[in-house]
Amino acid sequence: MTNKNNKPTPYKILYLDSVSVIGGAEISLLTLLRNLNREKFEPLVILPERGMLGDRIQELDIDIKFFPLNKINIRNPMPYLKTVWSLIKILRNHNIHLLHCNRS
Repeated sequence: MTNKNNKPTPYKILYLDSVSVIGGAEISLLTLLRNLNREKFEPLVILPERGMLGDRIQELDIDIKFFPLNKINIRNPMPYLKTVWSLIKILRNHNIHLLHCNRS
């Protein structure tokens, strides 16, 4: 991909994590983000709330958004569907090329 000046445009990656605390998966995510080539990749992170993980990501000067990531509940699926819709809007609005889910 190139922009108007024939310079390569970075691939936009959305990193999604379902917790805001730091565990093994989050340490791996921080390592990945710290070593990511910013000329080739443009990261955006979504977390359910502010916390230690969000603080560490912000120290890396990476865009971050906070909103609740609701899990599916068969009796009341609406909060989950709202979460899915919000993610779809972010993917579209930010022209995301790749979604990286750091936790299930």
